[in-house]
Amino acid sequence: MGMGRILACIAVFFWGAAYIWGKTTMTWLTPLDTATARFGFGAIILLALILFVEKPKLSSLKGHWWHYFLLGFIGITCFQVGLFFALSVTSPITVAVIMALSPVFTAIAEGIVSKEIPSIHTVIAIIVSVSGATLAVLGSSDTGISNLSLNWGDSIALLSALCFSFYTVASRRWLPAHVTPLINITIVVIIGAILLLVLALVLSPMPKLPVSMVPVWSLVGLVIGATVIAYICWTQAIERIGVTEPNLIYNFMPLVTMMLSVFRGTPPTLLQVLGSGMVIGGVTWAMVQNKPEVRGEDKLIV
Repeated sequence: MGMGRILACIAVFFWGAAYIWGKTTMTWLTPLDTATARFGFGAIILLALILFVEKPKLSSLKGHWWHYFLLGFIGITCFQVGLFFALSVTSPITVAVIMALSPVFTAIAEGIVSKEIPSIHTVIAIIVSVSGATLAVLGSSDTGISNLSLNWGDSIALLSALCFSFYTVASRRWLPAHVTPLINITIVVIIGAILLLVLALVLSPMPKLPVSMVPVWSLVGLVIGATVIAYICWTQAIERIGVTEPNLIYNFMPLVTMMLSVFRGTPPTLLQVLGSGMVIGGVTWAMVQNKPEVRGEDKLIV
């Protein structure tokens, strides 16, 4: 399967689970506090990792701070604030459908800023996969497509998808190659977490103690799985195989959310089964048609 694809799959799994964990955490914290806690604790863990494992030199980061700031602000702060606020005012189904469009936005942006034009196989696979993801997620509602309505929360979710696409494309060009991916992503997350903390201190009231441990464990999943592990894996996947295939695999995110919801007691509908088949078929077909060359440097980067 290839290490790059495996890493992308791991990241997408945890991001799919983040919808459930995030919704549960917001029974205790506000959307802004949820995003701040997620990336605040995630930044602490990542910082500990690089201090004990990598031991970075600040001189190696000279000349890249502006890019780090933009990636942290747009790819972390704006993306996460928009995502959690969208989840708080509109249905998770609608948010997941809109977020499934991120690979489309990324492929378009990649084609504009570089000569890496997606192949016809990739374009078709994106269309099929996004259509399948839409069916799968809408199928989790008893009202189906009639439940998909536009409000300001949907617009925020769309902006979040654009922010994530920006991060995916820009990180490949802006993160310095002489700095390890672990250090790069740690700096980006720290900057995003600091900006989130400032917003939370200004805009959010003091959080209360949780009534149970359920939202606390959900926050733990957000921090360790959907932040630390997922962002490291995603950055390494882009480093290895570019942005096209990770974007196709990203279509699995709403499908993961649906499947985890099934484990919580919600049986699949016909639309869910049909949509799942379209997602799996589209992604698999694209991978078969776009087999990458085996590279000598294909080893674990961190």
